[in-house]
Amino acid sequence: MAVKTPEYWKEEQYQPLVEETTAYGNKVQIPQSLQLAWKYHKSVIENMVKQYGQEKAVGLMEKRKLRGKSARDLRSVLLEKYEE
Repeated sequence: MAVKTPEYWKEEQYQPLVEETTAYGNKVQIPQSLQLAWKYHKSVIENMVKQYGQEKAVGLMEKRKLRGKSARDLRSVLLEKYEE
């Protein structure tokens, strides 16, 4: 099953899309404009996994408050928990 991503990422303002890897190693297409934020969040979760383990790291990451719909959606896709 493919990782679910927001439909609005298909809109022109979010183009082009680039391929990235989720926290679980699956490939996904994200807006290039969000790539720097993706790399930051991925780095944070990778460090948390090293320190606390996968399950606790995901729980901690989900609790972090993020401003903006795109940031929250990006995190949900990274953690493969995105739902419409």
